[in-house]
Amino acid sequence: MHPDVVFLQWKANNIRRVQMALVLRCTIDFAKRSRLASAPQPPIPVDVSMMRSKLEREKSEEDSNLGERSSCDATM
Repeated sequence: MHPDVVFLQWKANNIRRVQMALVLRCTIDFAKRSRLASAPQPPIPVDVSMMRSKLEREKSEEDSNLGERSSCDATM
């Protein structure tokens, strides 16, 4: 067989090996990422008293804003 043909066959085989290795590696990476994404996440700790005080603060701000608006409407 001609030396150029042998070299080209060897080169083609190496390219196929590299392509298969890349496909396998990408498949494994994708499987890891999808497994991590579907894994249950640990719950985020929530301080109930902090949330309650925040809600009360927002409610009092809304109430005071409503009072300001109604007094503006009355003066107009």
